[in-house]
Amino acid sequence: RVPYILYVGALSAGKNYSGMMAAFAQLAGERPDLRLVVAGGTAAAFAPVNSILDPAIRDRVMFLGQVDDDVLADAYHHATCLAFPSLYEASPLPPTEAMAHGCPVVAADIPSLRERCGDAAVYCDPREAASIARAIARILDDSALAADLRAAGARRADSFSWRACGESTLRVLRDVAMQHDMRS
Repeated sequence: RVPYILYVGALSAGKNYSGMMAAFAQLAGERPDLRLVVAGGTAAAFAPVNSILDPAIRDRVMFLGQVDDDVLADAYHHATCLAFPSLYEASPLPPTEAMAHGCPVVAADIPSLRERCGDAAVYCDPREAASIARAIARILDDSALAADLRAAGARRADSFSWRACGESTLRVLRDVAMQHDMRS
């Protein structure tokens, strides 16, 4: 199996696509078998981006475009890690999906991703390609760390299940009802 990093998101400044490409270029120079798989965006969006990729790594980057849930689940399942170096996120879904599928996560060290991933990710400075590359390399080079992240990620993802959300909502509703009863 060829090892690959998975990037899920738009090819935009906010998602830090350029930082991801720079980090991959650094890693690719040292690891000739490593690939990058990019999922998201639209097919039209990939044409100009693919043409500006460094020719040395162009054939090692695969653009999937928009994919259905089954294809994305398979990509998470087989990826060495998900790299999610976003500069801003309100409620990041790809790291949670990755954790649920047993895929170790490299996440930007920003508040929303710290809140979402907790201790189940390796964090990087999203403004420094070298930091992104180092975080990814930690997972590539340390199988015990990758295994620990898979286990921690599964536990973390469970806390975001529909069941957990429903139970949490029910607790809030009960608390509000009890406070209302106390005032009456």
